[in-house]
Amino acid sequence: MTFIVIGFICFLPFPVPRWADAHYQYMKRHNLLDSNGDPLPQSQWPESDGAPTDDPEEKEP
Repeated sequence: MTFIVIGFICFLPFPVPRWADAHYQYMKRHNLLDSNGDPLPQSQWPESDGAPTDDPEEKEP
């Protein structure tokens, strides 16, 4: 019965806290947030100097 209740709660549209939100943590690691913790508009994203442009796992041998 407990698993049914937990499973039902997972389908409800409750917001996820920022510490558990994967998208927010990605933006935090890549400096895509302003001083309030809100996402920056894409026009203000910093240029990524060290980030690879291609995914090395997608390259064919």
